[in-house]
Amino acid sequence: MKKFFLTLVAAIALGGSVQAQQADYDNKHELAVSYGAYSNSNYFSFIEDLVTLSITDGKVSDENEKFIGSISVEYFYRMNQWLSLGGIGAFAVSKKDICKNSTKEKFGTSRGYYMTIMPAAKADWLRRKHFGMYSKLALGVTVLTLKDKVDNDSETGTAATVNWQLSLVGLEAGSSKLRAFAELGIGEQGVALIGLRYKF
Repeated sequence: MKKFFLTLVAAIALGGSVQAQQADYDNKHELAVSYGAYSNSNYFSFIEDLVTLSITDGKVSDENEKFIGSISVEYFYRMNQWLSLGGIGAFAVSKKDICKNSTKEKFGTSRGYYMTIMPAAKADWLRRKHFGMYSKLALGVTVLTLKDKVDNDSETGTAATVNWQLSLVGLEAGSSKLRAFAELGIGEQGVALIGLRYKF
């Protein structure tokens, strides 16, 4: 009888400990900001460089390229214990010099601005009070605004393309309200991204 009583007390204590580790499901809203590397737009910019070489028969090239982004803001609403729906807005900028391919002499500049909007879904594998694991999928559109300045002439053009983000693994840690997170995947937010998430 004594052994049974001790086992029962231990089970109740263990149950209370496990319950304390469960996620706070009262938080239905999530806001996050992040910065990612090697986004789809980064690769789009590289393709633009190849097109420039092709249409100018190798006489003109893009040099000294700098790519900033992808900077993202996202919102999710928790539908149930494992599924959240929302949207992602991402922004990136490319800057490069237009040069003569033979001498590398600069005679112009090119700026690209990438604006992306994507509806998204997030699936939580693990929800705990101070830790979580998840995957994320988003699909939407990117609008590119390209501004070229050659000598004293300026030219602006726009184009749109389908874009996406697939984050295979996401890890978050912190308080029940504010958490840091990191993701690995592929898409407009980047192959690897880090950020902060606020739940309320």
